[in-house]
Amino acid sequence: MRTDYETFKLERVDDHILVVTLNRPEVANAKNTQMGHEQKEIFESLYTDQQGVRCVIVTGAGDKAFCAGGDIKAGADGGPFVQNPADPDHFAGRLFETIQACRK
Repeated sequence: MRTDYETFKLERVDDHILVVTLNRPEVANAKNTQMGHEQKEIFESLYTDQQGVRCVIVTGAGDKAFCAGGDIKAGADGGPFVQNPADPDHFAGRLFETIQACRK
């Protein structure tokens, strides 16, 4: 599994536990396009090869917030928070589908 993400830190606590940390504390971990694509990639890789992971803990870096939501400043450039969520190319819909499809 790839671990060199720009907006996430991944840490294997043991053979079966993966900690996924949203890593944009300077903006209270607000989601931008890059973060959405990386999050989707992380969960897609877990879907195709669990690598022994039985538990995923999702947390946020910093002491302000887990995640402030969508990065409004990033949306000003036509990013994902300007797109229509019903658009089949919108990453958020595909991300939720990927998470739901992960084996339990």
